[in-house]
Amino acid sequence: MSEFALIMRDYRDEIERKWVKRLPGVVSEEYLEILASPLGTRILRKAIDDFLEYSDAEDFKIESTLRGILDQTATEASHRAALGFELADLLGGLQELRQAIWDALGDANVAGRLPGLGTTLEQVTFIDDFFDRLQRAQVCGFLQGGQVSTED
Repeated sequence: MSEFALIMRDYRDEIERKWVKRLPGVVSEEYLEILASPLGTRILRKAIDDFLEYSDAEDFKIESTLRGILDQTATEASHRAALGFELADLLGGLQELRQAIWDALGDANVAGRLPGLGTTLEQVTFIDDFFDRLQRAQVCGFLQGGQVSTED
């Protein structure tokens, strides 16, 4: 497991606090109520657990692991669309989660927990790629209600 994955696991509660604090004004009041509730905690933990599963997958399983995560993300987005939530709510919530993760990683840096610069840049790119793919899956699921390809 990468250093960043361990930090994300260890800082999960801090990431949640930072995330909920960042959401007002980004997502609708109705969606904020959900994200600030125990359901929101499950959504956040699932996103982090999905990242941990993806980052820990063996090379021969990485594509199937990612495909499963993206398909489930698209399905969840489709369900939220059916409940009347806006695409901006879904994307805004996920974007603010990414920002909360960066904030927590900044705290980890101050605490001396980040690896060297080369490894840090590699892992930042890996996290960004994962969250970009999640956002694309949300858009596909919201607009089409279908499966998502892992191809770029």
